[in-house]
Amino acid sequence: MEYQISKETAALVDAVKAVRNIYGMVYDALLKTYDEENVIKMMESGFNGALDALQNEVCKFLNQSIITHVDEDGSAEI
Repeated sequence: MEYQISKETAALVDAVKAVRNIYGMVYDALLKTYDEENVIKMMESGFNGALDALQNEVCKFLNQSIITHVDEDGSAEI
């Protein structure tokens, strides 16, 4: 079965991707000032948990969007 994705769901997929990209952006920025070992320690001190929590919240919205857009007859634009 093929599905089409709604614009709303697509925007939330993009939001999940953006959250995932934040890690790399912050990591790269910190590496310009600190050595890798310190960057990892800095990010593990709370940033990673906060980023995971943000991603989980966005995924909840994504899940809700999918549920909202599924038609009762089984054909869906999720």
